[in-house]
Amino acid sequence: MQQTYNNVEVKPLDGFPTGVALSGDLDMADAESVQRMLAHLAEEAAPEPVVVDLSGLAFIDSHGVRALFRARDAAERVGGRIALHPGYGRVRRTLDLVDAGSAFELILEPPAR
Repeated sequence: MQQTYNNVEVKPLDGFPTGVALSGDLDMADAESVQRMLAHLAEEAAPEPVVVDLSGLAFIDSHGVRALFRARDAAERVGGRIALHPGYGRVRRTLDLVDAGSAFELILEPPAR
């Protein structure tokens, strides 16, 4: 499942049947679409986690962060989970600021792409 939205590209993540890698900018333009896509994947994968590799993102804003949290909430309602590889740099710092580590399972080693 490869898909391109306005500013975000979504690619399958090798080695994870329901894993995706995001690249580009996760901002207001794509937040709702990414949220729906992740929630849908989590519903299909439940109870297994959806692994989301964010290391390819150059930028995430508050809309993107909120999309991740809303997707997590939707996943939990159907018995699913979302696990994040937060990457490094600016995106990782943003997720650290909102304490994403307490809300998501974090995968610290980068998944195979």
